[in-house]
Amino acid sequence: MKKIKNLLNQKGLTLVELLAVLVIIAIIAAIAVPIVNSIINDSDERAEAAEALNIISSAKLAELSDNTIDCESSCDQDDLSDYIQGSDEFTVTRDATTDVWSIAGHGVNGITEITADPVTEDAIETYLDTTN
Repeated sequence: MKKIKNLLNQKGLTLVELLAVLVIIAIIAAIAVPIVNSIINDSDERAEAAEALNIISSAKLAELSDNTIDCESSCDQDDLSDYIQGSDEFTVTRDATTDVWSIAGHGVNGITEITADPVTEDAIETYLDTTN
């Protein structure tokens, strides 16, 4: 009974208890920070890939709806300004013989998992499908 009364009369934590809690928090942070950082980097790369697909789709739409735009030679952000806003510099090209669309000068070109050169629409879609 005296032990229970003594426990109820305690007013705070000892220094050892406080240090133990701090060590546990530090261990959890050391594990969580790299994991969260990796998730953020992966989502940034996926966003770049999705944006590149949107740009290619915009180039397709521009070619179909505007007879003055031909992406066989290349289309850039100035050519597609009616279809895309606020994007960095890029160049979209359509190979007339294979009808393969590619993009250059965009953030998607820096993703190491996409090994196609130039980065094609199919390569971007494959990357997005495999990173779900």
